[in-house]
Amino acid sequence: SVFRGGFTLSAAEGVSGFDAPEVLDLLSHLVDRSMVMASRSVGNGDPRFGLLDTLRDFARDRLEASNEAEALHERLVDYVGAVAGEAAIGLPGPDESEWLDRLDADFANIRRAVTWELANHRVDRVLRVLGDLKMFFIARDEIMPEARSWVEIAVDELNAEPSIHLADALSTGGILAWSVGDLDEADRLQGRSLELARELGGPDEVFRATGDLGLIAVDRGDLERARTLFSEGLAVARDGDNPGDTAVALANLAHATPMPEQETLILDALHIHRQTGRLTGIAHMSLMLAWLNLSDGDLDSGREWFRAAQQGFEQLHNQGAQVEALCGLADVALQRGDPAAADASVARAEALAAHIDWPGAGAMALTRRALLRRVDDPAGCLEALADAGDAWGLSGLEAGLAENLGMRAKVALDL
Repeated sequence: SVFRGGFTLSAAEGVSGFDAPEVLDLLSHLVDRSMVMASRSVGNGDPRFGLLDTLRDFARDRLEASNEAEALHERLVDYVGAVAGEAAIGLPGPDESEWLDRLDADFANIRRAVTWELANHRVDRVLRVLGDLKMFFIARDEIMPEARSWVEIAVDELNAEPSIHLADALSTGGILAWSVGDLDEADRLQGRSLELARELGGPDEVFRATGDLGLIAVDRGDLERARTLFSEGLAVARDGDNPGDTAVALANLAHATPMPEQETLILDALHIHRQTGRLTGIAHMSLMLAWLNLSDGDLDSGREWFRAAQQGFEQLHNQGAQVEALCGLADVALQRGDPAAADASVARAEALAAHIDWPGAGAMALTRRALLRRVDDPAGCLEALADAGDAWGLSGLEAGLAENLGMRAKVALDL
C-alpha cells in the first residue's frame, strides 16, 4: 500500500524487506485471489502489479496501525532514489525512450517518496532525486509545476546545506524555470548552481551549469555572455570522455553563433547523437536544422527536418517540443502557399498546447493561427498577432516576442 502507481516484482522485493522467493510466492497468492492485479510490462520492463483503491485504503489503514509504516516508507524512498540514479545514467543513452516510459509508470511512487521526505523535513535524498531526474522533468511538461515546487521547498523553505547534490537540484529548478520563461528565477538558481559547482563539484557539474546559464543568456539576447559560457562548457566537455556532452556543447554554441557557422556545429552534434543513439539529441538537432533551412529559404529541407523532429518528439512524448515542430511545419506550408496544410499543423499544435503548462507553446500556436489570416484579413491578422505578442510577453521569452514584433511589422506594411 505504500506504492501509489503500482510496482514491479523487484520494487516489492526492495521495499518489503522479504527475500525474493517469499515475495514471489506472496504476490502469486494475492494475484490468484484477485487482491493484487497484474498488468503488462511497460516497454521492455517487468510486469507491474497494483491494488484496487478499496483494498489499498484498507491495507494502508492496517499499515498505519502497525509500527512498520516508517520503515516501509524509508525503503520506498531508497527504492525511488536507486531508480532515479539509474535513470540519470540511462536517459542520455540509446534506451532513453524505455527509461521515460519506466519513469512515467513510476511517477506516482516518485511523488509519494519525495512528498514523504519533504513533509518530514528531510532533503538530502530529495536533492539527489531532483538532480538525477532533471532530464525526465524537462521532457514532461505536465509535471514541471510539481517538480518546480519540490525544488522550491527543498532549496528555499528547508534551507538545504551546500553540497554538490544541492547544486544538481538547483540546476533542475533553473532549467524548469527557464522552460516556462521565468528567466529571473532561472538565472538565480543556475547562478547558485554554478557557484557550488565551481566550489564543490568537478568538470561535469561546471559543464552543466555553464550550458544552462548560457541558454538563459540567449533568451535574454546577451549573446556575448552566452558564447563565453558555451565556449567554457565546450572546452570542459572536450577534456572529458563523454561524447554526449560534446554534442550538447556544440549545439549550445550554435545558439550564439552567426548563421553561416551554425549548420556545421549542429551537424557535428547530430553526428555524435546518432552515434550514441541519443533520441532527444537527434530530435533537437533536427529541429535546429529545420529552422536554419527555413530561414535560408530551403522549404523542402526545412519541411523534412521539421517532420523528423516532430516524429522524434512524438516518440518521446515531449509535447512542448512537438508544438514547436508543428508550428515550423505551419510556417513552411504558409510559405509554400498551402493554407490547408498550415491549418492542420496549427490545429494539432493548439490541441497539444492546451494541455501544457508552458506559455511559450500557446504563444507559438496563437502566432501561427494569426498568420493564417494574413492574406484574406490582414487587419484581423495584425490584431491577432498583438494578442499573441501579449502571450509572448507573459512567457518571458524575449526571442519569441522579438519574432512576433517582426511579423507584426510585415503585416503592418501589407496594410
